[in-house]
Amino acid sequence: MSLLAQMAETFELDEEIKREDGPPSSPSAETGDLKRPAKNSATDKNELRLVVTFFLMVFVGTARAVFQKLQTIPMYNYANTLNLQANLVYVAASFVYIIPVTKLKLFGEAIPQQVATMNKKQFATMGMLDCITCTLLTFAAVYLPGSLLILLPQAAIPISMILSKHIKGESYERYQYFGAAVVVVGILVVLEPLVTHRHENDMVCEAFDQEKYCMLCNEETTEDGCLSHISGSSGHSYADLIDGQQDQVCRWISPDSAESSGLSASTKTLICFATVLACFPMSLSSIYKEMSLGGAQNIDPIFLNGWVGLFQLLFSVPMSVPAGMASSPTIWPDELPSNIIDGVLCYFGLNSIDSGCHPDHCEGSPLFVNLFLVFNILFNILLIFMLKYGSSNVLFLSSTVMVPLGNLIFALPFIPGHTPLKDSDVAGLLLIMSGLVAYRFGSAVYLQCSMSNWLPPLLSLSKRRNNITRLPADEKPALGDDSRLSDSSVDLSRPLLNPVI
Repeated sequence: MSLLAQMAETFELDEEIKREDGPPSSPSAETGDLKRPAKNSATDKNELRLVVTFFLMVFVGTARAVFQKLQTIPMYNYANTLNLQANLVYVAASFVYIIPVTKLKLFGEAIPQQVATMNKKQFATMGMLDCITCTLLTFAAVYLPGSLLILLPQAAIPISMILSKHIKGESYERYQYFGAAVVVVGILVVLEPLVTHRHENDMVCEAFDQEKYCMLCNEETTEDGCLSHISGSSGHSYADLIDGQQDQVCRWISPDSAESSGLSASTKTLICFATVLACFPMSLSSIYKEMSLGGAQNIDPIFLNGWVGLFQLLFSVPMSVPAGMASSPTIWPDELPSNIIDGVLCYFGLNSIDSGCHPDHCEGSPLFVNLFLVFNILFNILLIFMLKYGSSNVLFLSSTVMVPLGNLIFALPFIPGHTPLKDSDVAGLLLIMSGLVAYRFGSAVYLQCSMSNWLPPLLSLSKRRNNITRLPADEKPALGDDSRLSDSSVDLSRPLLNPVI
C-alpha cells in the first residue's frame, strides 16, 4: 500500500473514532495495536483512485493559483474586468448543469422541485460575502507577488476557527490551536519586511515626464543607469536648464520623494492586510454553505454554488465602483464603463493604453486568462465532488502540498513576474507549512505513530474522543443540521467551498 493510501486510511480511522456513538475500539491486550477495519476486494482500485485524485487536485489547484497571478500581468489595468468575467463564466457553466437537471429531472432528480423553488435569500447572503472576498483577492492578485497570494489566505484557518466556534459551537483540540497559532506567526514573519521596509531600495529611478518615460525609468535599479537616459528635447523650465537637467529623462531620488504611480511599501502592506481580512467573509460564506449542504433538504452543491455565483455577480457590479477608485491608477466612476470595455478588448489581445507607468501589453491575455478560467472551473468541480462524496482528507492533504509548490513555481526565473524567495519568505513558508500540518493532520500523525509502536498505546484516545463537544438537537444551526454529506466527516470550519476566484 502506498504512503498516500496509508495516510488517508489513518485520517479516515481517526474520523471514524470521532463519529462513533459507541465505545472506541480498545487496544489489544497482547499487541497494543488498534483494530483496523476489514479491507474489501476493491482496495487496489480505491487506492489507485485515491492517488489519481490527489495528484489531479494538486496539479489543477497549483495551476489555478499560478494563472490567477499570471493573468493579471497583461490585464494589470483591468482588475474589475477580470473579477466580472470570472464570475460570469462560472455562473454560465453552473447553469448549463442546473437548468437541464432541474427541468428534465436528470441524475435521479438530483435537484428536487422543492430545492429548485426554495427561498434564495440565504444564497444572496453567501453571494454578498463571496463578492467581497473575490473583489479583494482579485485586486490583491494584481498588486502583490504570487508567493504572498498563496501564503496570506492561510489566515483563513485561525479566522474560521474563531467564527465556527461562535456560530456553530465547534470545539477544537490542542494540536489545532497550536497549528493555527503557528500559521499566524508565519504570516507575521512574511509581512515583517513590508512593515519595516527592510527589503526596499534606498533610492529609486523616476521619470520627469510620467506619461512618456515612466516605464523606461522604473526599470533602472542603479544610479548610472537611471541618469544615462537622455532626451533630445526636454521641455523643462528655465531653472531646469540652468541646473543642467535639460536633457535628463530620469532622476535618482529617495522613495519618499517619488511621485510615480508605483505602489509604495505602505500601500502593499495595506493590500496584504486587506487580503487577510478577505478571509472573514470567505470563512463565513463557507460555514453557511456547509450548514445548507448538510441540512435536511440535501441541496445539490453545483446548484448551491451556481445560485451563490449569480448573486455574487450581481453584487460585483456596484462593488466595482469603490474597487476602481481604490485601484492604481485610480479609475473614477465615470471612467469605469470605458475601463471595462477596454478590459474586454485586452482579453482579446488589443491594447488601449499606450502611455503612463502601466501601458497595455495584452498579447498574453487570451492565453493566461483562458487557462485560469479553465483551471478555475476544474478546481471548483473537483472541490465540490470531493466535498459531496467524502474525499475531504485528500483535499486537505493536496491543499497543503499546494502551498510550497506554488511558492517554488513563483520563484522560478522563467515565470513572468517571478519574485526570488527572501529569507522572510522561506522562514514564513516553513512556519505556515508546520502550522498547516499540525492543524490538519496532527491527530492522524499521532495515530500513525501509535499504530507503528512509535508512541505509547492510545490510552488517551478515548479521553480525547469523550471530550468532543456535540451540539444538542435543539441547538442546531438555523440553516440546517450538523449532519455530514458522507462518512468522511467533512469539517468546513476549514473553508472548502471557496468563492469563485
